[in-house]
Formats: sequence, structure tokens, C-alpha cells
Amino acid sequence: MNIRTLIALVAGTAVSILLGWFIAERLLTSFYSTHIVYYPGLLKVESVHWAKALAHACLVLLIIYVLSHGDSRTLLGGLIVGFTVGLLVSASYDLFFYAGWNMFSKRALAINIVTNIIVSSITGAVVGAIMKE
Repeated sequence: MNIRTLIALVAGTAVSILLGWFIAERLLTSFYSTHIVYYPGLLKVESVHWAKALAHACLVLLIIYVLSHGDSRTLLGGLIVGFTVGLLVSASYDLFFYAGWNMFSKRALAINIVTNIIVSSITGAVVGAIMKE
């Protein structure tokens, strides 16, 4: 792992955390509160911040991995890779949760996938711009 990759990992993780926080916990709080099936114990009183940060870092590492195995190390290439990774990963786990758990509505499923695509696309663009050769 070279210094550019390490910078891309740190910057991408920071962008992903901040965008995720802003979109999910600031812009869409009221939406999610009306479209998630709430029951006691569903949400932790205090989030496990290290786990959230590690989850964001894993997404960024996946974007870096895909970018490093192709010719797409640009802002636009990162955006496209981030979009694709975000779509596939988010749709995979959200559809899995929707299929087996009574957790959220179809509208929340769609909004969650779209917001994850937005976050991963912007994160991918930042990572791609940093990794540009």
C-alpha cells in the first residue's frame, strides 16, 4: 500500500462518514423514523462508532481495490466505480434485510439504496481523484 492509497483510504473514509451522517442523521431522520418498524431495543442508545468507521473504511477499501485493478483512477472513474459498488453492495444487504426482517417499508428500502449510492459515488470520486496517476 503506497502513500497515495493510504491518503485515499483516510480521505475516502472521512468523506463517507461525514456524508452518511449528514444524509441519514440530519436530512432523513424524520423520514426514517416514520418508515422503520420500531420496537424496543432496535436502536442502540449510543452507536458503536468504531464499527461504523470500520464499515465505511471497508467500503472505501473495496472502491480502492476495484480502482487499482482497472484504468479508472480519475474523479469520473471513481464516481462510476463508487456508483456501481454502492448500488450492488447496498441493494444486496438492503434486499436481504427486507426479505427476512420486518424492519422497514419498501419506500425506506428504495431511499436507503439511493442514499447509499450517493454516498459511495461521491466517496468514489474523491478516492479516484486522489489515486489519479
